[in-house]
Amino acid sequence: MSHMQDLEEQIMNCWNVVDDMKVYLTADHIEDDRVMNFLIGMAELYQVKFQNLWNTYEAALQDYRSEEHTSELQ
Repeated sequence: MSHMQDLEEQIMNCWNVVDDMKVYLTADHIEDDRVMNFLIGMAELYQVKFQNLWNTYEAALQDYRSEEHTSELQ
């Protein structure tokens, strides 16, 4: 799979944060401590997801620049 395809997939996956939170927070009878633990866990999870997304973006950008440079040489 190309970096651009990976980038698109990871962007779509990161948008799930809102849906994930809504599912959890609409559940009945959640204690405050559990809500805080959930939010801390979500923050950690999405920190990793966004870092991976950034890394993929940088790789896709490097691919684009390499292709652009190659086409200029031809």
